Amino acid sequence: MSKPILTYFSSRGKSELIRIILADCGVDYDEVNVGVWHPTEKSDAFKQLVESKTLAFDSLPSYQDDQILLVQSSSIVRYLGKKFGLAGKDLVEESLIDQYYEGILDLNVLLRSAFTASYPVSSEITNESIEQKIQIILKEKLPKLLQFFERALEGGKEYLVGGKISYADIALFYALDTYTEVLGSYFENQLNSGEELKNLKQLHARVKAREGIQKHLNNPNRFPKQSLPGYEKIAQQLQQ
Repeated sequence: MSKPILTYFSSRGKSELIRIILADCGVDYDEVNVGVWHPTEKSDAFKQLVESKTLAFDSLPSYQDDQILLVQSSSIVRYLGKKFGLAGKDLVEESLIDQYYEGILDLNVLLRSAFTASYPVSSEITNESIEQKIQIILKEKLPKLLQFFERALEGGKEYLVGGKISYADIALFYALDTYTEVLGSYFENQLNSGEELKNLKQLHARVKAREGIQKHLNNPNRFPKQSLPGYEKIAQQLQQ
């Protein structure tokens, strides 16, 4: 195999962090897209992959190089981190980086929770209760979780662990970038308000300025942000 192959649907989704890491590391790879993701109507290309029985758990994204065929986005992120020197210099640093990465996954869960709250499955759930749940998630739980990362960067630290960029720093950058895109001025104002999140703001700018990441973010062929109705509804409620 001459180049690694990343396979996923035609969107950012669970592959975008992988793409950003590959871009930062300067990895030349091929990407195979299997159509638009849908919760029930799967594309023919995806069905063919499943029928081939080559994918563990019949899931995407998958990443294949000369050594491995791997699925599960977090497993791929950790693999790339270790392969390209983004996972610390020893077991202690590797474990701390993994710890922060798990916390960043919690950030992603919060956004999905707010999105899910916008689509109640019971008629007994009122608009008032939906709004209350979103307010709790994004105005109470989110700021508290962000403060943990702000604290981890205290003392003039440029990165979370060991004074060197890791896959956790890149994942944190992407989480902050996603929140900014989805929640618009509400979240941007949080990052820019006074000194409260100054370390996170600086890390976001520092990672964004890296050559490979800048090139990926400015690539005209990059998949657009996922503009889902639920995210728009969340943003509207937060502006009230």
